[in-house]
Amino acid sequence: MNTEEMIKKLFELLKKIIRVSIARTKTRIYEIIGIKSFFKVYEGHDALLNYLRPGKRGFFVECGGNNGKNADPTYYLEKIMKWRGVIVEPLPIYRRCARTRRKSKVYNCALVAGDFPDKTIPLIDCNLMSVIKGVVGYEDWARAGEKAQKIKAKEIVVPASTLNEILEDYFSIRAPRRINLLVIDVEGYEINVLKGFDLDKYRPEKILIEIQEQSRKQFIDDYLQGSYKFIAKMGHADYLYESKIA
Repeated sequence: MNTEEMIKKLFELLKKIIRVSIARTKTRIYEIIGIKSFFKVYEGHDALLNYLRPGKRGFFVECGGNNGKNADPTYYLEKIMKWRGVIVEPLPIYRRCARTRRKSKVYNCALVAGDFPDKTIPLIDCNLMSVIKGVVGYEDWARAGEKAQKIKAKEIVVPASTLNEILEDYFSIRAPRRINLLVIDVEGYEINVLKGFDLDKYRPEKILIEIQEQSRKQFIDDYLQGSYKFIAKMGHADYLYESKIA
């Protein structure tokens, strides 16, 4: 690399550092002075807030947080409504999520059912459309993700854990709290996540689940029947359920 190329690369790096610094400073300023619209990154934001208790410093659990901001239904809750929570993200991008969501505890693993036999699980890393390898239709889903995001998916192996284990760890050093909102965005692996979670013990007030296919929605409705009722559709493909027990 000659001197001119080196200077050019250093200049590009400097510009990137400045852009990131400006973005972080802007976010912090908007957060301090309460520019609420800046934090409404979720498509169904206003509809969701209508079902949550306004102004309450609540507690959420989010399964599939990605970078902690893009299209995230809990971003506003943490930044503006001062909620705290647990975020589970299996991709390496969890580090960025942890930097963005400092009031939340971020766990790096994929969530599985209670009878899952292994400590790790293969996953197709396709950023916002990542999917557990082996899920019905995962190859088509990954190809669609590549096309939509203009990226190349890759297979990685990540730690596996149940949501019960995550919450047991979290509350082992903190006072127990009622979960006001459970978010599940796991691209076809919803039932597996629920089968690793004790609904009777934790009883979230509301559950928001991304469901891309109506056949899967019926399966989830059947699984939650008796404990939860469907109350509204949010955004493009998110469905909100409410506990039948106050």
